Amino acid sequence: MRPVFALGLLGLACLALAQKTADEHFEGIQKEVPPPFSQPIYAQEGQKYLDQYKKEVRKSEDRRNDLIKAFFDAFPDDPRLPDLMVQRWVSLFNSGDSSAKVGKDIDDSIKKTESEDMAVAGMFSRLVVNILDPKSKMDVSKGIDEFRKKYKSDKRYKQLMQLAAVQTDGDTRRHVIDLFAKDFPDSEFTALYQGQLKQSDSIGKPFPLKFKDAVTGKDVDIKDFAGKVVLVQWWSTKSAQSREAVSPTRSLYEKYHDQGLEVIGVSLDPSDSLDVVKEFVASHRMPWPQDYLGDGMKSALGQEWGIMTLPTHFLIDKKGLLRQIEPLDLEQEVKKLLKG
Repeated sequence: MRPVFALGLLGLACLALAQKTADEHFEGIQKEVPPPFSQPIYAQEGQKYLDQYKKEVRKSEDRRNDLIKAFFDAFPDDPRLPDLMVQRWVSLFNSGDSSAKVGKDIDDSIKKTESEDMAVAGMFSRLVVNILDPKSKMDVSKGIDEFRKKYKSDKRYKQLMQLAAVQTDGDTRRHVIDLFAKDFPDSEFTALYQGQLKQSDSIGKPFPLKFKDAVTGKDVDIKDFAGKVVLVQWWSTKSAQSREAVSPTRSLYEKYHDQGLEVIGVSLDPSDSLDVVKEFVASHRMPWPQDYLGDGMKSALGQEWGIMTLPTHFLIDKKGLLRQIEPLDLEQEVKKLLKG
């Protein structure tokens, strides 16, 4: 065999071996998954099992991060790595690394590859961890503008905007939501995000609500509760958290109703669930009026007010003004408003 031809075959063989090794790296990462959560064991052992489970999940994520790093060190330009590195960087932050430390890891990694997609992944991850880091000093609005200018067509741009729309606040959040509405006008989330802005803009302003009680058929206008404190509870029979909130809400109502507390339920159940809502209200002894919207989480009123999680609580003062949304200590805030 001619030497040059032999060397060519050897090179092809080495390339095939290298590709196989890259595949093996990738397969090893895919196989590293956290242990399944056992509801029966949790029901039996409670917090003890939950604490142990969290430790096992953390160990699994640490092993996976190490596998991703090893894959990157061996094949930094593999096209499967950018998404894996995003997962690793966010996981490092969630495990306790500061956004600054993760940022350094991103810088060090990007220097080792010429992959443009890795550069995008790095910029995306840097923004994500700084959005999530309450101690971050990054100008997130400026960072998002830069990402939008360079990578608006990248799939990660929409993901970044969705995260920022719910995790930022103040002027940054308003800027993000305005951009989202401009760039994704047909998204199902656009109205919800704008509703979230309406929530913050409406604090201290009258909260209008008129409807026909789904149970009694009577007309209800929140204006008729002038001089009372009103708890508006957005809920659904389909939501486990909503069902769990019924008992404490009823206790709150029974304890403070004579002092001037009223409750209004706003049901975000599906269109075919009116009878279900009525039966649930009756069986769980919920004496307050119910506004049944009939279109689930896509209802116009729910989207107008940016209702994304259930239950959500609005507190209305004696003057009919929206005072708080999802207060940390609901009972304490009710007591304050009753005294006001």
